[in-house]
Amino acid sequence: MSAAGSGDELAALENASGSGDDWIDDDEEDGISLNMYVDEDEEEEGTDDDDEDEDEDEYEDDEEDDGWDERDPFIDDSGLDDRDDAASVVSDVDSPVHLPKPGLPESVIAMLPTSPEIKDLFRRIGKLLPFCSGVVWDGVKHAEETLVIVGGRAASMRHHAEGFARRALRFFVLAAQLEKALGTCNVPATATALVLSCITPILGEFRETLSKYARLSHAGRVPKRTETITKLAARDLELRDIVIDAQKALKIGTLGKISEGTVDPCAPPVPRTISILCISELLEDLMDTARAHTLEPGDLSVVGLFNAPIGLALAFHVGSIAQQKPAPDSAIGGLKRKHPEPATDAEVVVNEEADLVLNGDAEGSAGVEQEGFTVDQVLNELSPAKLAFSNVGQFLAWKERAAARFIALSSAWSPEQQSSKNLTSDLSKLIGCAVLLYQTNLYDTAAIFFEIVAATVRELYEIEPSVDNRLKLCHVLAALSIAFLDAERHHEAMRAAENGISLLKPLLAEGGPDPHQHALAESLYCAYAQAISNVAESCTTTRVRMALFRKSYRAAIRAVDFGRLDTAENAEDRIAKTFLSLTISTQAEIGQGFVTFANNVQQDREFARNFSGWSGTSTADPRHPGTETEGEAASNALVAKIATGNEEDVGDTSLCSTNVSIALYKESLEIYRELAESEPVLYEPLVVDTLQSLAEVYQVSGGEHAGHVVEQFQEVIAIYARLSETMSPVFVSCLESCHYELALRLQWEHRLAEADDAFAKAIHFRSQNGEGSVAKWKSPSVTADMYAARAMLCLRTERYEEAWRMRGRRSG
Repeated sequence: MSAAGSGDELAALENASGSGDDWIDDDEEDGISLNMYVDEDEEEEGTDDDDEDEDEDEYEDDEEDDGWDERDPFIDDSGLDDRDDAASVVSDVDSPVHLPKPGLPESVIAMLPTSPEIKDLFRRIGKLLPFCSGVVWDGVKHAEETLVIVGGRAASMRHHAEGFARRALRFFVLAAQLEKALGTCNVPATATALVLSCITPILGEFRETLSKYARLSHAGRVPKRTETITKLAARDLELRDIVIDAQKALKIGTLGKISEGTVDPCAPPVPRTISILCISELLEDLMDTARAHTLEPGDLSVVGLFNAPIGLALAFHVGSIAQQKPAPDSAIGGLKRKHPEPATDAEVVVNEEADLVLNGDAEGSAGVEQEGFTVDQVLNELSPAKLAFSNVGQFLAWKERAAARFIALSSAWSPEQQSSKNLTSDLSKLIGCAVLLYQTNLYDTAAIFFEIVAATVRELYEIEPSVDNRLKLCHVLAALSIAFLDAERHHEAMRAAENGISLLKPLLAEGGPDPHQHALAESLYCAYAQAISNVAESCTTTRVRMALFRKSYRAAIRAVDFGRLDTAENAEDRIAKTFLSLTISTQAEIGQGFVTFANNVQQDREFARNFSGWSGTSTADPRHPGTETEGEAASNALVAKIATGNEEDVGDTSLCSTNVSIALYKESLEIYRELAESEPVLYEPLVVDTLQSLAEVYQVSGGEHAGHVVEQFQEVIAIYARLSETMSPVFVSCLESCHYELALRLQWEHRLAEADDAFAKAIHFRSQNGEGSVAKWKSPSVTADMYAARAMLCLRTERYEEAWRMRGRRSG
């Protein structure tokens, strides 16, 4: 670079450092210096009297912190109109889901114990919050809580906290402005979102360190002061490095502009996600952690059998993603002008090992199997033939093979290789790692890998917006939504499927070139429906929750429609039939959940109306006749509010019924049984799972179906018993739960002898499980309920000593 160019850069840096908006400076005022211990001692000596007063209020401060959820200033209730929101959700199944947006009221900002500069940053980010992703909300909340802590019992750390918060808030403002400009507020798997997700945990760790320090007494703080400052300094330096690198990579702020000016204008654009410092380090950490856990098979009675339809769906989507055209050979991380350097001997060895692992020639690579690790070979493990497990040994060998492959593949990954390996190679490795992690049940880690893959494919599409790249992005978003669902990141799963649907709609309207685009649409809508249903479970507003359930069910209907189109076009495709059966059973499950919630709302309304009309004296305060206690007044106000609710608040509950769910389960069961005739090993577990779901719906339906409940459970138990002969650890917990449900049903039908036998078998299978293998449906209370129900049955049959023994086991 010329001297003139260097002088211009320095002038730009000097001018930017005084602006305070775009520049992230590195002087001690914004950070934490380890040479501040003397000042800290003087500050602490001057606050002895204050500490004595603060010690008395310690628990009050903790209670105020714990009350965040009850008075959360990030939820702006005044800006939410339930009726309009519900209407917007219901209007169109393809429209985005509208949820309440957070707010940062001026009253909250004004009360913060911090400088006017930081308050101004909160005001700026507060205006941008409605246009930001959720991770920005979390980061701002951490920053606000940090300043509240140092405004109280940790006042001596205010200088450190304010510098840290200032740095974070400045970057949040820049990132929020970028998201607003690009319209990526609800778009998942972007480079900005990934960087923000790396920054937010650092803010949480900083806040937690301060919180622990604040909870100490004055005598306890003195020996912890140096250790605390060291930890805070480490977090601050980590944040600084990430922020500086992210500004350059995302081209935001003054650093981003300067970095952009150093890029060769003739160089082809390349995706930058993998090369960003925090994402590269995140990948390394995830791989190191996952290598230590992939070889742990886990408790098979808890983990269960691998979900074959989900595995087939992942293979379908990932297979489409992996068919990438060769990417530019330019360096992923080489955005600056620089000449290629000859690789060292060590780099040559590492790169050759990576080629061996990726291309399947494993003779020279220690610990690598002869069959190799191309993406196609990894996906072959998710084929119907490989997913048909005839015994436990075969299942465990499948998981161990995936673990060994992940260890070999991840060991060949190194960030130093990114300057000499093209994007296709790196993307193939990430895809392979994501699939292998999914096979080993590390869903949280697999979701992050899929997210990085999706961000990279998104950048490829933005660089070359072809139809082929658009379809690949839709496929990766479908795979990402599946991974998010299993990682219980439901809101992000909803947004991933939503984004995929919006990208696919124009291709569906034009009749795109992909012969399997109806299957892609089916998968996206199915994941969308499941995600919305899960999001609805966390909503507190009845009207919004019902609206989300309706939208979820309509999305499931759309998924089934696309599934039928795909099956009609590929009548002999067994995988297409598998997808259709899975989608139909998903619609039935969502519909039954919708019906159950609607019935509960109606029952609550009826109870509230009856209760509100009852005149009694229980609400009177004996100390002041004719008055109500505070708790009773609040309870009565809530009952009155529920009782006066209109039926319109619940909305249309006729969209689905129990009979419709039963019909859907029967259709799904028929498809699985047809497929099981030729491939019983693969499809019998799916048959019995659908049968169990149908039996559970029969149990709550009543009417003409009530007489089939026992028959259904007996059929389910018979199939599970046959399957458990070769897969005992996997299905023994299913036998326990089915016998327990059967016993409860028989007891309800007053068939006490049969119920007693079913209870005995349930307890027998529980003892086979052992104390360490607790299935998902069991909790300490449910376990107690099993013995309690058996004890009550013994009482009804006048077997008092046995009832007492059951009671003792329950207590134990």
